[in-house]
Amino acid sequence: MNTKELFDRFKKACPNSKATFDPTPSNIASWKMHIANTTKYKRFAEANHLVVDKDKLKSFNDLIYSRRITSIGGSPQYIQDKLKARVEFIINNYDFVYEIYIEGSYAKGYYIDDQTTAGEKAILSLFIDTTKISDFDFSVNGINSLNNYNGEDDIVPRTGSGSLIWQVDKGFI
Repeated sequence: MNTKELFDRFKKACPNSKATFDPTPSNIASWKMHIANTTKYKRFAEANHLVVDKDKLKSFNDLIYSRRITSIGGSPQYIQDKLKARVEFIINNYDFVYEIYIEGSYAKGYYIDDQTTAGEKAILSLFIDTTKISDFDFSVNGINSLNNYNGEDDIVPRTGSGSLIWQVDKGFI
């Protein structure tokens, strides 16, 4: 499937999305995630003989799309502060780091934190456990191993759906 076909499937799954065809790696990963979430919800509903509630599915997809962290500057201030502290810890404690990506629930938009509202939790609970606060997941380019990493968060393999948030020659993005 080419990127235009992928985008068309995304628009069919999320018809109210304001996204335009811009096939960046981050957007392509997002489109795939939304298609997968839509498919996952429909399969779950069919397996459990439930009626697929298109409004709930739209609410979920719209919510996670609006909450994705794609850059430090594009995130709420309280998240910017947390991300900067964690990224600076990695930079200051490991040699040869040249890129850091945000991965996982913050990159995909389905994170739970102390500022997640009851309404957001109700929508997110369609797919995830909303009783646990999300941690930050990072992938790092430039070093082979972070086996001794003792930060609060997880260093994970690069998934392709994360967003570049720090680069050695540019700083925070």
